[in-house]
Amino acid sequence: MLKSSPMMRYIVYRGVFIAAAALLMVSVSFFLVNAVPSNPAGAILGSFATEQGISDLNHKLGLDKPLLQRYFEYMSGLAHGDLGTSYYTDASVLESIKSRIVGTIVLIVPSLLFAWIFGTLMGGLAAVYRGSRIDTVVNVVISMLQSVPHFVIGLLGALLLSYSFGLLPAPTGQVPVGMIPPEPRTGAVIIDAVLAGDWNLVVPAAKQLVLPVLALGLFNSVLFARTVRTTLAHALESPYTEFATARGISSVGVKLMALRASLLPTVTYAGIVFANLVGGTAIIEIVFSWQALGQWGIQGIQRSDLPVIQGFVLVAGALALLAYLAADFAAFALDPRTRRAGASGVRTPVVPTGGTDEVEAG
Repeated sequence: MLKSSPMMRYIVYRGVFIAAAALLMVSVSFFLVNAVPSNPAGAILGSFATEQGISDLNHKLGLDKPLLQRYFEYMSGLAHGDLGTSYYTDASVLESIKSRIVGTIVLIVPSLLFAWIFGTLMGGLAAVYRGSRIDTVVNVVISMLQSVPHFVIGLLGALLLSYSFGLLPAPTGQVPVGMIPPEPRTGAVIIDAVLAGDWNLVVPAAKQLVLPVLALGLFNSVLFARTVRTTLAHALESPYTEFATARGISSVGVKLMALRASLLPTVTYAGIVFANLVGGTAIIEIVFSWQALGQWGIQGIQRSDLPVIQGFVLVAGALALLAYLAADFAAFALDPRTRRAGASGVRTPVVPTGGTDEVEAG
């Protein structure tokens, strides 16, 4: 019998883990959402609702059934692709997610790229010029970004760049005021404009992205900056770097090699940041009236719309798990130490020491 490759065993191991984690996530989220005291029927009927009216609506919505029965009905529907319908709009939760998820991803992806680039730049400067004024300034900037919530950054950015200096459009959603969006296909106006060939709307829609992406990217760049500063400073002091310098490699070349070796942990952290962005976009979407998945989920929470809340938690958790899985596979493919550890099913911590070829003792 042929022996399976380390990559195949790693994929199977991770696949089983992700499936179990997804089942646990769905189950825990269902019980948490439904166990929290709420009164959806009362919220729907308003302050003049009678006890009989609330009782009748609870029966219609199935909220008078035992919790376990509702759980198994939900899981049965989930297995058939049915996430339920909104209590307020009677719209399919699955269709609502499909019409909004791309609009949120359009925020997440450029925010992640900006956070990675800006964080790497800040961390690299602090490591190369450690102990200098540049290092001090970078540390102050990183500390400020870490202490200020992303929605505050967004509000300050809108106040300064939009209302004070007029450099960017006002935070009025995905479409500037006075412009008509194209026929919705994906839920992201900039993509819908490209698909419709409406090139006059592409640039204004791209400008609408700048402020929310800056707010999310700056806030989430902190993790990359601190990681790169620590790993690069360690790599620059390693025997690997001293050997490269002794061989006559230029100072710039040595720093670039050390930076390349130090970037590996950021691949793993990119999955963590992506997962943070899935939930973090919700408040930013409200601030900028983005009308995508996060804002839809917050509205569901405010209305005690349980199917909407469960659908939002399910999608956010699934995206986070997929991000972790993608980052895990990327680290497995890029780092030989992780591949060797993956052959035995055990992960070895990735500790950059200035070279990716180094074999850990033991």
